[in-house]
Amino acid sequence: MRLTVEQVDGRARLREFIRLPRQLYGGMAGYIPPLDAERRELIDPKKSPFFSHGQAAYWIARRDGRAVGRISAQIDDVEGPDTPPGFGMFGCLDAIDDREVVALLLHTAETWLRERGRHTIRGPFILSINGESGMLIDGQTRAPMILMPWHPEYLHRHVAAAGYRTAMRLFSFELDLSKITDDELSHKNSAPQNFTARDMRLSDFQTEMEIARSIYNDGWQRNWGFVPGTTADTEGLARSFKPLLIEEMALFACDRNEPVGFALTLPNLFDATADLGASPGLFGWLKLAWRLRRQRYRSFRLVFIGGRQVRHHSGLGEFLLRETVRRVRRYGGEKLTCSWILESNVAFISLLQRFHFSAGATYGVFEKEILP
Repeated sequence: MRLTVEQVDGRARLREFIRLPRQLYGGMAGYIPPLDAERRELIDPKKSPFFSHGQAAYWIARRDGRAVGRISAQIDDVEGPDTPPGFGMFGCLDAIDDREVVALLLHTAETWLRERGRHTIRGPFILSINGESGMLIDGQTRAPMILMPWHPEYLHRHVAAAGYRTAMRLFSFELDLSKITDDELSHKNSAPQNFTARDMRLSDFQTEMEIARSIYNDGWQRNWGFVPGTTADTEGLARSFKPLLIEEMALFACDRNEPVGFALTLPNLFDATADLGASPGLFGWLKLAWRLRRQRYRSFRLVFIGGRQVRHHSGLGEFLLRETVRRVRRYGGEKLTCSWILESNVAFISLLQRFHFSAGATYGVFEKEILP
């Protein structure tokens, strides 16, 4: 049976590329497809902010004409302090349970990057480390969570067989909000703190996100794999997140009214879309619009939490986490997921455990040298 790879060109092929995972994984335990519209925001060159500072290519693998896998390769012109020289990335890797298919897709991405002077490949990312990161290693049957990828359990083994090593593991942690008490959330149980919390002002969300970007670029720069967020990234996040945000779930920690840390928590869009499918018809979109305005969410994801470097040992993380848990609990949320957490971030993992978070899913970031 003939195996080929073709580069995606044109809107029809891009549409097929976006829809392919649900064709490959439909019926697998734990797989719930995200909305096609959400995926398009992440990878469509006409929509994704990544393309203001990077380039990418997409491919579909076919066996005798039938689509059996996909992959992207990308180069980000924005680099962090520890970005390896000659660095490139892969992403959007999805495939049937076939080692040959995965190997050919990875080889295609490697070749594209090598031709552009890259000699290290790392991924998967959609499309940068500031987007969706990692490949699901375990946790396939857990409930789906917004902007967290799903992969079948065989896929990471095929990546390892292609010569890739694990560069970093990323963890998600989950909190059953019924298991934490009011007393545990009281400030009297924490170290003295002078911080105050204020909501992000959604009426001026773009400016507020710029403040958050400044805090992120300062406070995260020593993290593994860090790449600074750009103004275009902030604009993209504002466009994607604002329709979902509940005002009290996005907050700054302030010292004398100056924002020094922030936490951003998103409601789990799957709570509203799981029964609508990836591409709702007109009635489905109307139902979703009503739900986004009226529905009470059960689960949430803490996407960002942290502060400026000079505040890293000041109790700021505990303050933000305590305030976030209190707000989600007051709203009526049942579960809070915090992800992704680098396996090297031992201090924050310990803090999460103190707040009764338990280990959830594990993701892997893989890399390989691709010298000529």
